[in-house]
Amino acid sequence: MENRQQRTLESFQRDLVFVDQHPITPEPPLLAGMRKSLQASITRIHDLYLQQHHAKNAISGNVARRVRKLRRDWMMPLLRIAQPLLRFAPGVDAALRVPHARSDAHSVAMAALKMADALAPHSKLLSSAGCSKEYMRQFRQEARDLALVTKSSQSARERRAKATSALAEEFKKAKKTVTVIEGLVMLHHGTDSTWAKHWKDRRRVSKRMGRPRTRGKKLLSHTMPSDAPTEMHVFSTHES
Repeated sequence: MENRQQRTLESFQRDLVFVDQHPITPEPPLLAGMRKSLQASITRIHDLYLQQHHAKNAISGNVARRVRKLRRDWMMPLLRIAQPLLRFAPGVDAALRVPHARSDAHSVAMAALKMADALAPHSKLLSSAGCSKEYMRQFRQEARDLALVTKSSQSARERRAKATSALAEEFKKAKKTVTVIEGLVMLHHGTDSTWAKHWKDRRRVSKRMGRPRTRGKKLLSHTMPSDAPTEMHVFSTHES
């Protein structure tokens, strides 16, 4: 959930608190329906955020590192050892291929599996180079694991995209609901300034936290010479 969305969600929650603390008696059926709808939207937004968060965590941050390791530590040494010696072995030369460094993880994993399959009948050569059966087993397993991770990551990306889209739609729906609630508050509480102030305070989306924009100007004022012309000082401030 984005920072702006988080602050908007907090304003939705304050809207419900306002309606609870300042009830309209008797409560109009439309208001009851809008309260229920807004609460449902808040609950759904929380659920979608969790889905988005879990999907993000499922996208492994180690994929890039594992791809580099598979290419450099496993595939490239095997390529250099086997390619000159097995050049004329049927089907081997085509399978001894290391994808480009910018290739996606799935392509690298599939190429590694093809390489492992092509080298399987040549265990004696590999053994003489110090590549034991266990070494080749680990190579194949790493390629399989990477292929599974990339498949899982793709699925997680799709889930995250769906959750993100659904979040945007739910926020739109909730904003419309709040607009109706605001109309009901205005209708039943009238133009009383106290009610209006309380409602506006609840409705206001808090400002984003961060450094004040004037920080650069203050810093510049300290670095500029005290006898610098006023016009130059103003110009430099805009430039910063």
